[in-house]
Amino acid sequence: MLSPFSNQFSSPLLPDNLQQLIRAQAPGNRLAIAITDTRVSRNGQEKSIENIWLTDEELQQLNRFSFDKRRAEWLSGRICAKQAALELLNIADDSRVMQPHDIVIETNLAGRPYLRVNSTTSFSDLDISISHSHDMAVSIAARGLCGVDIQLLNDTLFKVRQKYCDDSEAAILDVITDDQLLQLGRLWVGKEAVRKCLSPIQLLGFLEIQLERSTI
Repeated sequence: MLSPFSNQFSSPLLPDNLQQLIRAQAPGNRLAIAITDTRVSRNGQEKSIENIWLTDEELQQLNRFSFDKRRAEWLSGRICAKQAALELLNIADDSRVMQPHDIVIETNLAGRPYLRVNSTTSFSDLDISISHSHDMAVSIAARGLCGVDIQLLNDTLFKVRQKYCDDSEAAILDVITDDQLLQLGRLWVGKEAVRKCLSPIQLLGFLEIQLERSTI
């Protein structure tokens, strides 16, 4: 589902069938997702976008980046994370509609993002995950551990295949489509999302995660 704040920044890039699948896998408003093209934040209105979405503390973090591409990735990822988090928070408590400045996205020592509210309150039951790749950014928020990944389909997936895909997994993916690049892309993002989801418990290697079946 797209956050009600999505019309301020992101395009409706989620196809209907993907939104329906997400709702089916996480019923009861327990998961929200936002996705955007990072080039939206480089449209000549950067300052306006930054001021709408970022707190003073986050603006200071943003200004530490010297490269425009990295700034756009960081900004887009934070905005997507806030969109998704606000979706869940405002569903849970409709007595007060929270705004982007009411929440801060921080990272722990391991680099995992988490949500903080009003400088003191954190939501231990609400987890967030952020990913970006080649002008795209995505984030999910969930009532429970979650992970998300986005990846440009390119030949690199073939070059490092032995690091994340074995023969049994390739056979499962071959049933879905004969497009090998698409197969490997789905496996990569799936395993990376699982690794992010479980990182507070244990950081797993790609080959420690085994694909047994696919629902797509």
